[in-house]
Amino acid sequence: MSPEFAGSLTMFLGGLVQGCGGFGMALIAAPALMFVLEPAEVVPTVILLSLPNTLLVAYDGRKHIQPPLLAPLVIGGMVGMPFGVWALRVINADLMKVLIGSFVVLFAMTLLAGWRRPLTNMRRALFPVGVCSGFLGGSTSMGGPPVILFLANQETPKNVFRSNIVAHFCFINVVGLSMLWLNGLVTWPLVGQAAIFLPAMLVGTYCGARLSRIMPEQQFRIAVMLAAALMGATLVINNIGALPDLVRGTAG
Repeated sequence: MSPEFAGSLTMFLGGLVQGCGGFGMALIAAPALMFVLEPAEVVPTVILLSLPNTLLVAYDGRKHIQPPLLAPLVIGGMVGMPFGVWALRVINADLMKVLIGSFVVLFAMTLLAGWRRPLTNMRRALFPVGVCSGFLGGSTSMGGPPVILFLANQETPKNVFRSNIVAHFCFINVVGLSMLWLNGLVTWPLVGQAAIFLPAMLVGTYCGARLSRIMPEQQFRIAVMLAAALMGATLVINNIGALPDLVRGTAG
């Protein structure tokens, strides 16, 4: 299988998942692209392709975007991101990812089991949730779980959930892409490489958007919780192996 075909297949699946649920492209694409791209190219490539994806999905669901819900999340994300970058410098990243991943798995499975505690005044919580999302985005590159779990706990209708979460990620992608560009991590050869995968991603996004329209609410909620749990498990599995070395280093 050629790298071009493998990368295109990966981005088709990533576009399909995010087109349907509003999130999940990085979860699908980043690990698989490690087999066909250099590690330093994976994150810029995923963000480059995620930006048109989120724009398309947000446009598709534009009637359901709620500025009073979206704005505090975005502003909070902007505030929290620098603190996440700071924490990454002073706190062991592997330990942080394992702890956060474990919490995400536990909370997602609790919601999946039927436990809910919706807040009566949702708007007061939006900014802090956005801050948490930005903090995790800056410290672990996975800022989705706080927003995903919060909106799921609030039993947000499928179309509102999908449209607003993807619009939130669209703003975050613009900031992330700008930071990568300013740091020289986005190059024209990399843009050309991403362009090879773009058609497959667009087809996947279209198919995902169509699938979202026919998926029942209950099945959508189950899929969201399973995807969130998978995100948390990915954090734990990818970083737990470094903890013995951390313990030995601390003891030494």
